[in-house]
Amino acid sequence: MLGMVSSKAVSEQYRDVVLLTRNGKTVTGRIVRQHGNQLFVQTSPLDPTLTTFLASEIEEKSFSAVSSMPKGLLNTFTKAEILNLITCIESGADLKHRTFQ
Repeated sequence: MLGMVSSKAVSEQYRDVVLLTRNGKTVTGRIVRQHGNQLFVQTSPLDPTLTTFLASEIEEKSFSAVSSMPKGLLNTFTKAEILNLITCIESGADLKHRTFQ
């Protein structure tokens, strides 16, 4: 698919779609809403702006095999932040979990 390298695992709720329009434009993002023949796509996880497409404008739609999480994001975390993240994941963010004791 468009020569991309696959990410290890991407949860369906965060999975992007790749839209190829009839005029040859490729757009990657999350379909946030569909209303009638309109698709509302968020092309950046950091920007709530939505781009609107008519269904008739879409030539092809497929799921992206690549996460929209910025590559190397974990490299910007401190050791303490990484440990906090692991604790949060392990506990399910339950403050009563044994990992917080």
